[in-house]
Amino acid sequence: MSGGGALQHATVVEIDRRGVLVRGPSGSGKTQLGIELLSRCRLFDVPSALIADDYAFLSSDGETGALLAEVPDRIAGLVELRGFGVVPVGTARHAPRAALALAVVTEPLQAAGLDTSNIQQGSMWTSSSKHKVPGTVSFATPRELARFAFRIEQGRMVDEWSSLEMKKYMYLTKRRYRYAYAPELREDAVFFKSGSLYQCRPEEGFRCEKYMGNVRNMMNSVAVVEGDEEGEPFYVSTLMSNVLRFNSAWDHSRIAAAVHETLRTRTLQSLRETASPAEISEAGKSE
Repeated sequence: MSGGGALQHATVVEIDRRGVLVRGPSGSGKTQLGIELLSRCRLFDVPSALIADDYAFLSSDGETGALLAEVPDRIAGLVELRGFGVVPVGTARHAPRAALALAVVTEPLQAAGLDTSNIQQGSMWTSSSKHKVPGTVSFATPRELARFAFRIEQGRMVDEWSSLEMKKYMYLTKRRYRYAYAPELREDAVFFKSGSLYQCRPEEGFRCEKYMGNVRNMMNSVAVVEGDEEGEPFYVSTLMSNVLRFNSAWDHSRIAAAVHETLRTRTLQSLRETASPAEISEAGKSE
């Protein structure tokens, strides 16, 4: 590797000791084509390797006149996959299946009119599946997550049958907790899912426990609430919080109660926020 020659916007792969140069503007698919070539070579046991992705130094051999390609040091061993970012070459061999997995989720979201710059399921659920199909970051804004739940209600996530199956999955909760713990929701059907991500670091006077991170302490809830009688509230609610050092389950349940009673009475509600240690503990138990 060196800095000699002219720097070109290109992807270069070696196939059976010969170079293949793929040129084109940004976003035209150079990397994907290069990876596909390598995948086909492995399938038929043809020696192959990635030389450079996105940029390469091109020069002429002084004796033979052959075109030579070298990778800039800063990107050696790396490829940039659209939707996944910069990853090691070893990970890139899974790129076709990773891209397919992302498309399977992303394309229905786009077809339903959702903004996929604000919502993305970037990876599989289990560690073993992530090992086989590397993913990327998952994210959502509360608004786009609410729109997703609303599209399920409309039967527009893929089709009516698929939407109903997604909604059924939301109801598979062992017990009502966090947002759905609110006693005010007891008589209503609540289709609910919650997720959390917390991280701790040493801090004097602080003991790290589950869902009480002092670095980050994300807790997210999405709920479809259906009243049991005509005229009762029927709505979608999403909530995301990042309250450090504190389990926010009770607060989620209080916000749920305030939202529900406000919709039911058409009057802004001020509800009890304080709780006993036992109530706070019960609100956070998932089973």
